[in-house]
Amino acid sequence: MELGLFEQMILCRALREAGYEEVHYAHSNDRCHVFHTELGLVPVDRETGKFDSKDYRQMFQ
Repeated sequence: MELGLFEQMILCRALREAGYEEVHYAHSNDRCHVFHTELGLVPVDRETGKFDSKDYRQMFQ
């Protein structure tokens, strides 16, 4: 399942606010959404929304 454009933008913004600079959506699988960053690939858990022990859903509430 691929992410829609809006969801990609939200997650890219969350990753940038978490300190990543170059963020681009790579792909999704049944466990996570994967983004390319300047430091490598960053997976975002599909169920919890967590990456690097942070929850992007809480960042936008």
